[in-house]
Amino acid sequence: MGSFFLFWNNKEEEERFKAKVVEAYEKEGSSYYSTARLWDDGIIDPADTRKIIGLCISTSLNCPAEDTRYGVFRMLQALASKCLIHINPDALF
Repeated sequence: MGSFFLFWNNKEEEERFKAKVVEAYEKEGSSYYSTARLWDDGIIDPADTRKIIGLCISTSLNCPAEDTRYGVFRMLQALASKCLIHINPDALF
């Protein structure tokens, strides 16, 4: 014979479940949450977008790319020293 699993959600259970999802979304949806975990290259002021994109394009065009066997990680200072350029963070903003 086959088995049947039947259940009914009650309103309290549903509200508790939704509250957990909303709480996680509000916490993990922040740009500060992702940048703190190094999932991106940082948060920039929208007013500095053009300057930052220019710096990124300039760096990529003036530095040879190497084949790697590892994932992506932050290494702006290492990249700068390898390309023989100096990046003054204060001058960017």
